[in-house]
Amino acid sequence: MYELPWGRGKRSLSHGAVSQIAGGWTLSGIHTYQSGGVLRITTPNNLPLFNGQLRPNRVPGVPILIGPGRGEFQPRNALTGQAGDLRLNRAAFAVPDPYTLGNLGVYLPDIRAFGSRTEDLSLAKRFYFMERRSIEFRADFFNAFNRRNLSGPVTDLSNANFGRITGQGSPRSVEWGARIDF
Repeated sequence: MYELPWGRGKRSLSHGAVSQIAGGWTLSGIHTYQSGGVLRITTPNNLPLFNGQLRPNRVPGVPILIGPGRGEFQPRNALTGQAGDLRLNRAAFAVPDPYTLGNLGVYLPDIRAFGSRTEDLSLAKRFYFMERRSIEFRADFFNAFNRRNLSGPVTDLSNANFGRITGQGSPRSVEWGARIDF
């Protein structure tokens, strides 16, 4: 949180009408930048043990990544029915034969989901009245620059949307608030 250095109780512009207008402002922010998460390709368990998911077999020579990069990528849109772009190639993986384990590692070693970038900012203005009483008005901007943060692709081979990104992070939202201290 950064309190601007002018207005009531500060060195600059500490008296008069200008101090009431220019003073009492604070700015704060949280910036979050993350690399993409690891991807774990799974297939339904066909064994009578190891409940849950199995790892598939990796098909040699077939590329895992397909489709455009982050900037041009279009995720699946359930509202319009658009299938969206594929991120992972289903042909690069095969379901293991019955009663066998797949040869793929737990996570893909060199492929990750798209990363995310989010900046949350707050701007507040405090007005003082009657000595120690004040009222604060504030605006909080979540994902202030409205960055598109895509979710990871579907990694279950039995899912019809395998390799597609079906979600994304929250768009920009603004929250207004007021607080009275007395």
